[in-house]
Amino acid sequence: MLLENKVAVVFASGGSVGAEVSKAFAREGATVFLSGHRLQSVERTAEAIRSSNWSVAVEKIDALSEVDVKRYLDGIVRQTGRIDIAFNAIGPSSACDLVMPSTEIPTEKFLSYVNTAVLSQFITARSAARHMMARRSGVVILLTATPAKGVAPFLAGHSAGHAAIEGLTRSLATEWGPSGIRVVAVRSAGMPESSRIQEVFQAFAQATGTTREMFARSTADRTLLKRMPTLAETARTICFLASDYASNLTGAIINASCGEVMD
Repeated sequence: MLLENKVAVVFASGGSVGAEVSKAFAREGATVFLSGHRLQSVERTAEAIRSSNWSVAVEKIDALSEVDVKRYLDGIVRQTGRIDIAFNAIGPSSACDLVMPSTEIPTEKFLSYVNTAVLSQFITARSAARHMMARRSGVVILLTATPAKGVAPFLAGHSAGHAAIEGLTRSLATEWGPSGIRVVAVRSAGMPESSRIQEVFQAFAQATGTTREMFARSTADRTLLKRMPTLAETARTICFLASDYASNLTGAIINASCGEVMD
């Protein structure tokens, strides 16, 4: 029960990563507040949690709206008195917008990940931090990926976005550390159970003239462990970072990529 008596907020909890992390938070004892812009998928995550008699609440939220996010978090604090953990699992809306030669990608698609994922991470992080500052305690966890280290061609916008998230992590940790808030990021790699990653692998396969299965296998073979991380492994890493066992970690980018990149 790493997170017993903690209040955790998960944005984009209807997707593969958000759902897995939400369930892991609940399993470790946290009271979990789930949100997303597609209520049906968030409710599926909530039902999985309720089936084990864990505590969960659900709300439809646009995590790109400062007004929505502020109202949502203000309501949680009125109900619980605090927010201990904030995690945003927002990802790309479409793999087709990601995989494209940099000489051909339209500028609006190049900026799409920055204007969605990076902006949402900033909005939700600082909205949560405003409440954490009052108690001088809390942890904000951001999600990044190995393209931040330049491992993939045809991903100029995505790579720039993940690098921005890692820079944002360090900046916020520096600013908020004196207020007792930890800010960390998890750098994962393509988790094969995720439907979005399968879409990305398919897009890469088409761009490189191979099959999705062959591309996935070659990607795994390039890692030190010769495999890709699983959703469960990523969720366990995030649980640890959210817990008091990681109380000395801030400003860190945790490389949880099975060795696809090295620091």
